Amino acid sequence: MGPLKAIKNRKLNATEWKGLLQLLQGAIFWNLAYLEKSAELGEVSICLDGAEWILEGVREGKYHVVSRYCPDQKEFVEIGFRLLKLS
Repeated sequence: MGPLKAIKNRKLNATEWKGLLQLLQGAIFWNLAYLEKSAELGEVSICLDGAEWILEGVREGKYHVVSRYCPDQKEFVEIGFRLLKLS
């Protein structure tokens, strides 16, 4: 990794924001544990692409983070892909 080359910001329009909130609700994001139960138990998953997804959010002043190694929950993955599309 090298130095950060640029930072870009943009506001989401109402439709984009509503869609993102719906995805978060569909994935039950605010109730997901930081790690999956298998990771908490020390079980090892093998993922050929090595993807780790970490999503963070703040709602009503409370911070929440969810980390998934090779996520398989469809709704969680949709959030990540939507954020990539919006960025």
